[in-house]
Amino acid sequence: MAGAALATAVLTGCSVDPAGDERTPGTGQNAIETNAWETMLLGWGSGPGQVGLRKAATELPAEGPSAVAVGAAGQLLVLDRLNERVLSIAPNGQVHTAGAVPRDAEHLAAADDGAFAAWSPLRATVWLSGRDGASLGDVLVPRVLRDVQRIGLESSHRVMAITSMQETLALGSPRAPLELADTLRSRREGAAFLADGRGVAARRTEGGGGEILVYRAATNDDSKPPVSWRYSIAAPVTAVRVVGAAGSILCARIERVTQDTALFVEREALCLQADSGQVVARHQMGRPGLYAPHQDAAAGRGVLAIIRPEAGGLRIDRLPLTTTSTTTRLPAMDPGQRPASDTMQPPALAPARPPALAPAERPALAPAQPPALAPARPPALAPARGTEVAQ
Repeated sequence: MAGAALATAVLTGCSVDPAGDERTPGTGQNAIETNAWETMLLGWGSGPGQVGLRKAATELPAEGPSAVAVGAAGQLLVLDRLNERVLSIAPNGQVHTAGAVPRDAEHLAAADDGAFAAWSPLRATVWLSGRDGASLGDVLVPRVLRDVQRIGLESSHRVMAITSMQETLALGSPRAPLELADTLRSRREGAAFLADGRGVAARRTEGGGGEILVYRAATNDDSKPPVSWRYSIAAPVTAVRVVGAAGSILCARIERVTQDTALFVEREALCLQADSGQVVARHQMGRPGLYAPHQDAAAGRGVLAIIRPEAGGLRIDRLPLTTTSTTTRLPAMDPGQRPASDTMQPPALAPARPPALAPAERPALAPAQPPALAPARPPALAPARGTEVAQ
């Protein structure tokens, strides 16, 4: 078993410990000099340190790990659904099983005390586990909330539901679940929240670009808080969504789909310092892999995490979020898989001066056509009809 694990579970800068279900920094050809790792590859399989994969078949897409989350101590949690478990990857590269989950779980969230939660949209249930992997109970997601996209986990094991409208609703905890009316009253604007309580959202613009919004701190009334800051993203943007926040840093996932002679999908993770717009991290996620995980990016507790299913295993990128800008690119791919032009350069994103960019694009689009259409015909028709009636 140890030999099989070593053959199929490849780590960049780490190696498999044959003695058990852990990986430690290696000393071989691919070893790194420090305990901090940035990229690793978990091989496909069901053994120690591996993750499950169901290969694509006729009319059946491939399936594998579906979510990643950042744990309390900066460790990464990977939802290995086919093996019905959650793997925990420490900052030094050690991997162990954090707990068991049902096979139909699709999304993952982590709390500050080491607990984590897995959500099954099929069963509308969130299962919670403690730091030691023991079950903490479950929370039901009201089925009337049809637009829930992912979950969050806050203090006292309170489960949060984040909707497609980028609103966050409290569902309660296993010991204190909330009634539907209380859940609806708990609504907050934002798909993630900064340390000062301000909500963060993202959207496409009418001009085909995108923007990241930061709302002012919520008040006691039910009105939507005004936007206090925005960051513009140059077109074309097919989709943009918030993947998390850490302190005063917010992170979003940007997707661009273009077509010339072929259809290309470009994806990028972008992390910014709120208010200043300083780019903290920019990570080119590459084209989609063997399948599309439900939650392929997560940010929190000073870390940005990315997962990508590749032929050799699940690639995991871990980026520390600091105030020093960093740029991370995927290694060169085979020319048959990715053309030389398939890249996302920083100029495609608006630099960190949103106030100068935001007003420049939309005013040129909005008032262009109506004045040319309105006064054209009525003056010419009215006199003609009146004269005929008079005669």
